Amino acid sequence: LFRLGGDEFCIISSISEPEALDRYLQCILNTVSHSHCEHKGQQLSCTLSIGAAIHTNEDTEELLQKTDSMLYQSKLNGRNRVTIAG
Repeated sequence: LFRLGGDEFCIISSISEPEALDRYLQCILNTVSHSHCEHKGQQLSCTLSIGAAIHTNEDTEELLQKTDSMLYQSKLNGRNRVTIAG
């Protein structure tokens, strides 16, 4: 896990099957979505939009562009969701 910049983070995983990747990312999304914190006496909740791609033969730049496009789709489709290229 590392920060790409601003509010974007990158997870590099060895998961290569779309269904397994979806289960893994849904678990992360659910954990974050069900986490609450308090700030100045007010309960806050978090949402998470996830874009993902499975590496095939593209170079790093192409893979990141594909992943970023999936993140954009997650945000367009209502946020707090996982979208995997495929």
